[in-house]
Amino acid sequence: MKNLLLATTVICAASLTAAAQGGIDDIVASVLHNNARLKAARSQVSSDSIALRASNNLEDPQVAFEYNFGSKNVGDKWGVGVSQGFDWPGVYSDRNRANSHRIEALSSAAKAEAVETRLAARSLCIDIVYANRQIEAQELIIKNVEELYSLYSKAFEHGETSIIDLNKIKIERIAASQALDELKARRNSLKEQLCGMNGNKPIEGINLDYLNDYPTEELAAIDVYRNQYESNNPQADYFTHLDNSLKSDVKAAKKGWLPKLELGYQYTNELGDGFNGVTVGASIPIFSNKRKVAAAKAEAVANELHRTTYENETEARIKSEYAQAVALKSQLAQYFDIIADNNNFTVLRKALDGGQITLLNYLLELRYFLDAKNKYLDIEHTYHATLASLSRYE
Repeated sequence: MKNLLLATTVICAASLTAAAQGGIDDIVASVLHNNARLKAARSQVSSDSIALRASNNLEDPQVAFEYNFGSKNVGDKWGVGVSQGFDWPGVYSDRNRANSHRIEALSSAAKAEAVETRLAARSLCIDIVYANRQIEAQELIIKNVEELYSLYSKAFEHGETSIIDLNKIKIERIAASQALDELKARRNSLKEQLCGMNGNKPIEGINLDYLNDYPTEELAAIDVYRNQYESNNPQADYFTHLDNSLKSDVKAAKKGWLPKLELGYQYTNELGDGFNGVTVGASIPIFSNKRKVAAAKAEAVANELHRTTYENETEARIKSEYAQAVALKSQLAQYFDIIADNNNFTVLRKALDGGQITLLNYLLELRYFLDAKNKYLDIEHTYHATLASLSRYE
């Protein structure tokens, strides 16, 4: 009887929307500000950026001291030296460019996380709107069922109806209350999820129980969503910055075959004489740089493959969601023409009140229109959820 009870919404010509005490955009803004995952991502970007910059520092200078014991005739010998080792100069600039691009990639990844969080929050809001509209309709259903129960109770007392019809109304009352409880429980679950996304804080200044309006957006041309993806997609920026970083890594790895240098100052005291000089050294990276170039190139190829896969999947998703949105929009228009016509329900109710049809016939005749109403609510919800996903890069 759940579908049946939605009829009273149309019979009473009740609106499914109410004045919301705040918009979805305000809720999403609050989530983006308070979300713990996003805060952690931003903090991680800051930490990783500092670590990357520190990875290109010069090696620590080395200080050495030596003391050699000689014979009594010769005496002792001692010396002290300071040296500094460093890679071939061009390596540092390549590493610096690689780290700068990688930092940008990290920032883009955090922004991509924000895009997904924004979509998740909007989707939850759309679910709450759907639940609120169902609850509002169900409350009107309960009100109508109570009116029918009062009417049939009086009719039964005067012997104008049977106990069977009265029991049918009682069953409707129970089913209506159960349906309302289920809808409210589902809404509470959605509200808790949204609160969790908001850092376990309530949405200030907005009563989610009155969030009854879907986002006011219309389906645009598919190229609009493609352009949004190309222009405002931080995930695509992530692949670009990472690609630039890996290219610099390859250059640095190639220069890694050049000798590492070491310069220093040496002072030696021998036989009472002091000797000052410089030390120059070089290490040939025969083993330390082995396969680093190949590894850097392989990582660059892998990143390009990941980018291609992501672009292909995104294009497929946009096409699929757009086709779905077009179909849903058409279905909404078709169903709206049916549910907007209250004449069928009015005639049936008059026939019931006039005794021309039984309660059972009344319920059976309404079945088709009730199914259409339920289907309309489902399609409306799915349509707006699809629009939200399509416009995630808006």
